[in-house]
Amino acid sequence: MIKLAVSLLLLSCLGCSSTSEKSYKKTDVESRADEYSLLGDKFRNEKKYQDALTYYQTSADLYLLKGSKEKYLLDQLKQCLVLLKMEMREEFNLLLSKVKTFNQLENLAMDKQISYMEARALYEKGNKAEANVIIQNLIKSYRDDEFEQMAYYQFFFASQNLSLLTEIEFRQLELSFEEIKKLYDSRKLQNIELMPFSAVTISQLYLGKGMMSVAFNHISLTDKIYLDLELTSKRDQVLQLYVDYYEKSSDSARATYYKDLLVKFHELMSKYN
Repeated sequence: MIKLAVSLLLLSCLGCSSTSEKSYKKTDVESRADEYSLLGDKFRNEKKYQDALTYYQTSADLYLLKGSKEKYLLDQLKQCLVLLKMEMREEFNLLLSKVKTFNQLENLAMDKQISYMEARALYEKGNKAEANVIIQNLIKSYRDDEFEQMAYYQFFFASQNLSLLTEIEFRQLELSFEEIKKLYDSRKLQNIELMPFSAVTISQLYLGKGMMSVAFNHISLTDKIYLDLELTSKRDQVLQLYVDYYEKSSDSARATYYKDLLVKFHELMSKYN
């Protein structure tokens, strides 16, 4: 059904002999590609990976047709991420190789995004030391006016090294989280996924340090953020935080309660997905 809709869209767009001044900047093809890309994001966040692949492939095809090379490559990279999630290593390696070639020949300067994807693959393989070097180099490579990109890599590094951070790195994360929250509250955060990701990660860090009062406040904040953003399919992350908190607090009754909720959540996700 999707392929048919795309075919009809392409025929209608390619058949146009004239266009308005505004559409020179963004055609119907690119607008539709943007819609498909957002749907791919939606399905990826809902862990519906096959659907996400379908929409990302469609949006990438349309971007390539339009000549939007950067967007094309970004959606190819999103496909790489989904393939990693699906543990389709051979397909991942093949697509990433094509991405590298396209980036090089088109001089797109997207080496950082590609390096990040390589680090993701290394973490999946258990090559943490090599992956850590890549991510740390990425963190250092961003300018002050590229805060969101730098912060994402900071929190991604932390998520892979929860018990290994130095005090300096931990304090930097606290400062970055404060800035992320400020941007989120003022509706200026461009990458909205950074808010829940950083909230979960810093809650885990506070738990690991035994800072229980601060940890609970951040878990409660994370719970609210997930509700506000309707991240239903990822609510298991919040429930796991509550389990960890009450286990560390030696409150077995509440820990058991949240464990039961977690089991029920997975049952319902299996039933309705």
